[in-house]
Amino acid sequence: MIICDHNLDEEIFIIAEIGNNHEGNFQTALELVDAASTTGVNAVKFQTCIPEKFYAYSETTRIKNLKKFQLSNDNLKKIKHFANSKGLIFFSTPLDLESAKFLNRLQDLFKISSGDNTFWSLIKEVSSYKKPTIISTGASGFKELDRIYNYYEENNQLNNLIFLHCVSSYPVPNDQANLLMIKKLAEKYKNIKVG
Repeated sequence: MIICDHNLDEEIFIIAEIGNNHEGNFQTALELVDAASTTGVNAVKFQTCIPEKFYAYSETTRIKNLKKFQLSNDNLKKIKHFANSKGLIFFSTPLDLESAKFLNRLQDLFKISSGDNTFWSLIKEVSSYKKPTIISTGASGFKELDRIYNYYEENNQLNNLIFLHCVSSYPVPNDQANLLMIKKLAEKYKNIKVG
C-alpha cells in the first residue's frame, strides 16, 4: 500500500497524534506541527467535528465547550499547507459526515476513530473516496472489524484498508497495551495492512 509517496511494504509510517491538543488555538496547532516535524514522523493527524452534530441543540453548554476545541476549515487548510512545508502529510479524523466531505478535498488519507466503527454512514462515505483509510480498533471486537473488512472487500477496497490496534484509555498503562493484538490482527486479516 502507498500512502502519498510512502510504500508501507518498505517503511514504517509514523503519525504524530495531535488530535485536539491545540485546544482550538490556531497558533498552538502550528507549534505542535512544527514540534512534530523535528521528530522524524511522516504525518500529523488532527480531529475535525461540528459540535452541533454531537449534541441536541438544547445542550448549549456542551456545544459551547466543544466549540472551544474547534478549528475553522480555513485554519485547517493553513495547517495542511504548513505541515506540507515541513515535509509532513496532514490529515484529520472526521467525526461527522459534513467534516468528512470537507476533508476529502483537503487530504489523501482518512482515519475512522474507534468510537465510530459502527457509524456506517461515515464509514460508507469515507470508503467512497477510495483513499487509504485507517480504522482504529480500540472500541471494537472482531464482529465489528469483520463487518468493516467484509464491506471493504465487497466494494473492492481492501487495498485501501488499514486496521490500527489501539487501546481506548489514554495514556495506556504498559500492562494494558496488549501489543500481541497487532500480530493477531495481522494473522486474521492477511489481505490488509495492520499497525
